[in-house]
Amino acid sequence: MRLALGFPLLLLFFNVCQGGPIDLGKVDQEKPPATDEIRAPKNDEGIATVGLRESVAATIAKDETKHVYMLVNPISADATAKKIWWVQREVAKNGTGAECECQFGEENQGKGEYFAIVAVVTGEKFDVGQTLDSFPKEGICSKLRIVKRK
Repeated sequence: MRLALGFPLLLLFFNVCQGGPIDLGKVDQEKPPATDEIRAPKNDEGIATVGLRESVAATIAKDETKHVYMLVNPISADATAKKIWWVQREVAKNGTGAECECQFGEENQGKGEYFAIVAVVTGEKFDVGQTLDSFPKEGICSKLRIVKRK
């Protein structure tokens, strides 16, 4: 009985301690990711897995006054060809930190698929859920991060 109760608690502890946002690093890239970077990897080695919704973070300039967005691109032949980026929920800024909850697909749609994520700082204004067919003309971005939906 003790073992049966102890293991689920240990598993819960491991999952809580392992958690935390997906880190995109610094938003300091002058050029957006090249089109050839936005593709599914050949294997899952080094690729983080995500659920339907996950917290994503980036590092921005201290007290950034421009808009900060997290953009997600479902990497599939159709989406990559069109270069569709989805504007995610509102980003919370705190000093040099920026974080928001990103969505990877809808319910069962998107399971097992790859997604590209990038953080963008720009003077342009976008709405949550808006789709972009290119990166903002003015602004800087983080390096591209590819994840796989569980």
